[in-house]
Amino acid sequence: MDEKEEEKQWAVCCSKTSRACIMYTTQVCAAGIVMLVALYQLSTDTKSRELWISLLSSSVGLLLPNPKLS
Repeated sequence: MDEKEEEKQWAVCCSKTSRACIMYTTQVCAAGIVMLVALYQLSTDTKSRELWISLLSSSVGLLLPNPKLS
């Protein structure tokens, strides 16, 4: 492998994994955690509902793909 391909690979758990795969998985997990916390806070009686609604809608907007006309 040349140097550019080695930069795209990260050593994780005794194997080499694509950097893009690790970043994608981390971002999806973080957005999922934010969504779960926001849903929990909205289901309980909190005072700052606007904050949790905006966090929830932003997280959903990040995970959903953009619509495209074919």
